[in-house]
Formats: sequence, C-alpha cells, structure tokens
Amino acid sequence: MVKNDDSKARSMGQVAMQGAAVLTLAALVAKVLSAIYRVPLQNMVGNEGFYVYQQVYPIYGIGMTFALNGLPSFIGKQVALQNNHKQSKSLLKRYAVIVSVFALACFALIYFGADWIATTMGDGLLAPVIKSVSFMFLLMPGLLLSRGFMQGRNLMTPTAISQVAEQFVRVAVILTVAFIFSRMQLNGANPDVYQMGFWTMQSAWVAATAASIVMAYYLLNYRDKAMYQDFLAGHYGLGQASETDDATGLSWTKLTKNFVTEGFVICFFSALLVFYQLIDAFTVYDQLVDNGIATAVAKDMKGIYDRGQPIVQLGMVVATSLATSFLPALALMKKGDRKQTGEFEIVSRQYLRVTLFLATIITGGLISIMPQLNHFLFASSAGSEVLMVYVLMVMFASLVLGQNNILQAQGQWYKAGIAFMVGMLVKGIFTASLVDFLDTAGAAWATNLGLVAMIIYLNWTLPKEIRLVKWGRVAFKAGLLAVLMVAVNFTLAYLWHQVLGIAPERLMDTLLMGIQIFVGVMLTMVYLRKDPILSQVDWETLPKGELIWRLLQG
Repeated sequence: MVKNDDSKARSMGQVAMQGAAVLTLAALVAKVLSAIYRVPLQNMVGNEGFYVYQQVYPIYGIGMTFALNGLPSFIGKQVALQNNHKQSKSLLKRYAVIVSVFALACFALIYFGADWIATTMGDGLLAPVIKSVSFMFLLMPGLLLSRGFMQGRNLMTPTAISQVAEQFVRVAVILTVAFIFSRMQLNGANPDVYQMGFWTMQSAWVAATAASIVMAYYLLNYRDKAMYQDFLAGHYGLGQASETDDATGLSWTKLTKNFVTEGFVICFFSALLVFYQLIDAFTVYDQLVDNGIATAVAKDMKGIYDRGQPIVQLGMVVATSLATSFLPALALMKKGDRKQTGEFEIVSRQYLRVTLFLATIITGGLISIMPQLNHFLFASSAGSEVLMVYVLMVMFASLVLGQNNILQAQGQWYKAGIAFMVGMLVKGIFTASLVDFLDTAGAAWATNLGLVAMIIYLNWTLPKEIRLVKWGRVAFKAGLLAVLMVAVNFTLAYLWHQVLGIAPERLMDTLLMGIQIFVGVMLTMVYLRKDPILSQVDWETLPKGELIWRLLQG
C-alpha cells in the first residue's frame, strides 16, 4: 500500500514537472516575442510613436499578467485543493462572480477614467488610446478561470498554447498597424501617432479573443470527457460521481479574502517591472515638461528611455528560466521532512548563487555593448548612458525574483506582499525628484533604488542560512568580471572610432558589437578557467552545464 502511494506520488510529481516544463517553454516564447516586437515597432513609428505606445502599455501589461500568469496560478492552486470535480465546479462558480466583479471594476475605472488618467500622465491626447485597451478586461474572467481550472487539473498544454497564440496575434496586429503607419509616412502623409497608438492597442482585446477561442476548444473537449467519467461513476459504481456541491471549507468571505491577498500578491510580483513602468508613465513625461523641456522633446526623451524595456525583458529570460526550473523542486522539498528541509536550504542557496552570478555577468555584458546595441536595434545610439543605468535592473530584478520564489515555496506570500509595497513606495517617492535632477536617468535610478530596497527587505526575511550576505565571494568575483568586460569593450569602441577613425554608422556599429561579444565571451572563458567562481554542482544545474564545466577545466 505504501509502495503504491509512493508510486502515485512520484507519478504526480512527474506530471507536475512536465506541466511546469510546458508552461516554462510557452512563457519563454511569449516573453521573447513580447520583447522582440518592440524593436521593429520603434523603428517604424519612431521615438514619439513609441512613447505613445509605452505610456499605455503598462495598463495592458498589468491586465495581461492578471489573466495570464498570476490569477490562473492562484485559481489553479485552489482547484487542486478540492476533493472532486463537483467541488471544483462549485469553487469556479464562486470565483466567476468575484472575478467578473473585479474585471468590470477594472474596465469601468479605465474606460470612464481615461480622461483623468491621460491628464494625470500630462498628455490628454492619450485618452482614446487608454480607452481602447480597457476592453480586454471584459475578456479576463473567462480566460483566467479556464486557465486556472486546467492548471488545477495539471493540464498545462491549453494554457501554454493559448498564451503563445495570444502573443502571436497581438504582435501581428501591432506590427501590421505600425507598418501601415510607416508606409503612410513614406508616402508623404502625416499620420497621427495617437491614432496609431489607438489601433495598436486594439491588439489587446483581439489577442484575448484568440486566446479565449483556444481555451474554449480545450474546455469543450475536457467537459465531454469529465461528463463521460461522471456518467460511468454514477451508473456503474466505479466511484463517486459527486460528494458535495460545496468547495471544501471556503466561504464567500474567505474566497474573496484569498483573492485580494494571496492572489494579488502573486500578480503584483509577476508584473513588478510593469508596475514600475506605470509609475514612470504617470511621472517622467510630466516632470520633464515641468522642467521646461518642450513637449516634443520630452516625448522623444521618454521614447528613448523606454527602449530599455525590451532589452531588460530579454536579459530577464535567463532569470525566469532559472526560476521555473528550480521552483518545483523547492516546493516539493519544503513539503518534506527535516532532511528535505536541509536540502531545501542547500538548493535555495544554489539557486540564488547561480542567479547572482548570471545576472551580474549579463548586466555587465549589456552595459559593455550598450551604445552599439542601441544603435543596432533602434537606428541611433541616443540615450545609451541612460540605458546603461536602466539595464542594472536585470541584476537587481533577477535577485528579487529569486528571493520571492523562495518565499513563495515556503508559502510566505505576505512577506512578498510587504516587499512589493516597499519597492513601490521607494520608486514612487524618488522618481519625480530624481527626474528633476537627472532627467530620464533619474527614473532609471529610482527603479534600481526600489529594487535594492526590496532585496534588502527580502534578504532580511529569508532564513540566515540562505541570505545574500554569505555570498560576498561570488558577488565580488562576478562583479570584477563584469567590470573587466565593460573596460575591455569600452576600450575596443574607443580604438574603433577614435584611433581607426571608423564612422559610427549602424552597419559598422553592428560589426563592432559582434567583435565585442566575441571578445567578451573569450574574456569570460579565460577568467572562469582561472577561477570558475561557481562549484561544479552549481554549473551542472545549467543547461549544458556539464559541457561548460569540462571546457572550464580544460
């Protein structure tokens, strides 16, 4: 009997890990798509058009997180806790009411408050663009409930396919609108960037509709299967068709409380950087204008500043991949005995050590090639100094994500909620004043200060055996490698332009960037062969880690 239980537990664990792998792959594809499309978008609509899009994007980004990552995960967990299909159905009925009220409130707030939101952002012309994104919230209940239900049943493929479909459709609509806009400009017309923004934001509800169709298809198939199983159970005694129609011990009050506490904390952390972007949307442009900068110039500066977002998103892909590979193992260990608790601490230290190392190296690499990368992606190197500050958040946000995931594995979501509020408070307090002194660089520094404040608080909440203070060696040596990379690549750029006299054209800067990347990789390999920084066990947690370790050992 014990053997059967162990076998069943292992089987369930394997299913969970396979499901996590499917969602991880889908999330990475969606994240890469979400980052990459911004490059051709900016190239086609220019800095001012990009400013219009990015001012409103945080509203969409927060809504997408609620419907895509945060609330489906929360509801999936609640569904998994129920004893049978009938209880799950009862739970979903109650959450359908709660979620519908929440979605309608979001829609009403954004649609009817669009004029106020636009005015508060300092640009009343954004109101129609803001209204256009509000309609996606009407599709939120069906999407997040269906995804949550499927995830609660360990059926991750529907969520994964709907997620990728949503991103493909959204990107297709956005780039089609941007292409039409750019052709109109080339033909001598003077299209309105706000009209362009209005039509690109139509992609939100169009993509949500596509995702809803995918989920409806899977739900109909699952419904038929579930009904057939219930029929057999009820008529042939193969099991209990239903036990009770009530979700286990969850009253309306408790469901609502869980929804607005644990559910929201998951969402807030999933959309952490998007919330910071929302603060920027309300603060940066308005403060630049208050500083006496002309509106057209301020829009251009904000558009250049927003170039950092896709770069950071791509930099964060590694941290996200690490999180999704370590998190299931951490969660399983935390449920075990004292021995597994010791293993939990070992794996947690390993996870944060690897995250710190990789995030530091990636950040250093991005800073070292930023002028050339900026020119290659966005057709000019304007604002490269600001973007160097901006990409520091790759390192800080990766650490915040790692610390938060350890707390989530321990079930300490409330500590993560406090950390989120600390970060938002610091970001909100410092953004306007730093923009006043440093222009857009001030907004980037305010974001980094908010993330550092979160790191300090989260580090204090972690067990002593896991805290960052124990990793001075890794931080110092990874930081030294990052500084060396920056120094070498900056020297290369100086020799390229000042000594060889090569003009800073886009093609030549792209060639220089290729050389810098090659030199950076070689420098990293030589450095790590002298001092691998991480242990063999740490390296082997990475994809192809065994091969990398053998190369480092020579």
